[in-house]
Amino acid sequence: PALDPPAGVVPNFQYPGGEHVIGYAIVVLYATLATLSFLLRCYSRVLMKKVHREDALLSLAYDVYIAHMYITYSLAVYPGFHVHQWNITVAGAVQILYNSYVIHALYCVYMMLIKPAILLDLLRLFFTNGQRNALFWISHVLIWLNIAFYSTSVFVAIFQCSPRARAWNFTLEGTCPINMKARLMTTGAINLVSDIAISILPQTVIWKLQLSRPRKNGVAILFGVGVFACACATARLCSLYQTLKTSDKMYTASETALWSGAGMTAGFLIVGVPSIPKVAKTLPCYERIRSKLHSKLRSDEIQSRLGLPSWYKPERRAPRNSLDISEIDQSEFELLQPKTCVRKPMMRVHHEPLAALHMKATELTGVPTPASTSFSA
Repeated sequence: PALDPPAGVVPNFQYPGGEHVIGYAIVVLYATLATLSFLLRCYSRVLMKKVHREDALLSLAYDVYIAHMYITYSLAVYPGFHVHQWNITVAGAVQILYNSYVIHALYCVYMMLIKPAILLDLLRLFFTNGQRNALFWISHVLIWLNIAFYSTSVFVAIFQCSPRARAWNFTLEGTCPINMKARLMTTGAINLVSDIAISILPQTVIWKLQLSRPRKNGVAILFGVGVFACACATARLCSLYQTLKTSDKMYTASETALWSGAGMTAGFLIVGVPSIPKVAKTLPCYERIRSKLHSKLRSDEIQSRLGLPSWYKPERRAPRNSLDISEIDQSEFELLQPKTCVRKPMMRVHHEPLAALHMKATELTGVPTPASTSFSA
């Protein structure tokens, strides 16, 4: 066995146990949500007839994501999730460790692509008028820090041992000078911090937008998907800590793999969910559903007037759904600038002497004024 079993436990290589169906369902759910979000994003780009750098990064990230999910699904097939390590042979453990080695490298590549793509998208959306404030520079710093950190993580993950196969085949002779436990915990912590920073950035901008309160609420909810990414990163970090401190690593490593997949799926939700209003507006049933919602709001308003006197007429307001932000134009996503007093140039008035004015009046009318007579005298 890959691990000595506890006293009184007999390894079972033929039926190692574990959960397969739950693993299949979770991986398929992740892939479905990510694919729908990616397609929503692509269709919104088609409607806008614009493609930017972040869209190219998202396409590359989706390819890496599919490869990651494919290997995770293969782990759900064998050995399954929540399988004790003493029920796995050494040869089976080597194959599982190799798959884990590959998906960890893919995870770092994915984060190196998706996080700069999200930040570039936020910059293009919220900083359309050439502003260069603190949030703008913080976003750029986060972009380059993420690229530098995750590119380094990819290199370290691939070349952590010498020979390289020693990273997944513990039967080989070799050395692994890098403390992978400390590096994995550091990577998880930095991943969580960067997720929190990316989640906070749009919220700090949204509440300064030139939008009504209902629209601000709707935009804040659409861009609040980052909270889910932070929750996944927190759960992944806790699961990773449990995996590193136990000897039965393959039992808890499956949970870490699932939380890693959830965090990767959240990356596509962050860029895909805000595209829902624009895409929904193009559906044939959009106007019908919208009119039904407004009718429902109108009926609720009528019900709320029961018991009031007939002469009471409340102020009429156009019903608006707080999530109805499909009409928002990108020009509305501009920060409120502080009102500065701009001094307009004053019109210069040339005051002529009083005597000259009276002389001009005499020339125009032909009748001398008393003042002009006195001045000429």
